[in-house]
Amino acid sequence: PRPDFRIRQDAISTPFLYPIVNRSFGRLRNTKLISMYNSLNNDSLQRINNIVTGFRNYPAYASYSIRSYTYDLRRGVHALEITRNGQTINLWLFFPDINGKIESIAVYGSNLQGHLNAILSSMTVFGMKVSSAEIDRSGVSEYVDIYLEDY
Repeated sequence: PRPDFRIRQDAISTPFLYPIVNRSFGRLRNTKLISMYNSLNNDSLQRINNIVTGFRNYPAYASYSIRSYTYDLRRGVHALEITRNGQTINLWLFFPDINGKIESIAVYGSNLQGHLNAILSSMTVFGMKVSSAEIDRSGVSEYVDIYLEDY
């Protein structure tokens, strides 16, 4: 099944489509759900916190708002949202595996090809090794689909 989407109402110009992560849509491939809920472990949450801190401390992002929050409690998905002047620039969604490690990341928003090129050139994202990355154009809103190597 494909993700459902809703249009973000507070977007200033072009509406940004957010995925509503309320059902499994293929991102939890090759995993067995042991419990009803998945969650990111403390190490994974600390990695995300370090990424957020890096964005906030980087001078080029001084005029951007960086938010980190639980996106989907049932699936354990955590979000990093980058906005500027009320406009969403990128939404990074971090998906856990059954052990609480970050298994995959979905990137929505602007400059997706640029993000993909950077990731493919180094096969890393935020210092984590990437096993695969591609732009998924099969849904309403395209996104960069990144799978990580075990860390």
